[in-house]
Amino acid sequence: MSAAEILKEIERQHISIALVDGSLKCKAANPIPTDLIKRLKENKAKIVRLLDKQQPPVPVEIALKACPLCNGRDFIHGKKGGYFCVTCQPGIEGTPVKAGNTITNKNRPP
Repeated sequence: MSAAEILKEIERQHISIALVDGSLKCKAANPIPTDLIKRLKENKAKIVRLLDKQQPPVPVEIALKACPLCNGRDFIHGKKGGYFCVTCQPGIEGTPVKAGNTITNKNRPP
């Protein structure tokens, strides 16, 4: 059974699993079946790598200030990252953002 299949089985059994400081942490309303625990232990390294790829970035807060050139407050969060003033750098594709708002991973554009 692959790591992805084990994670699907965990999801089917309504078990939450997370990667915390390099360790697997599971929470379940009912006892986790011993055969599933055995498969988790046998495939721990693969599961850790898979979950590590799925982890969201560490929360970062950014408070955007007005554009230093035009004092504008409308920005675009570019598709490849970065914030661009819509007045000074028109035509950049991305998600609109207002200066003065605090950006966290919860509301950061993808």
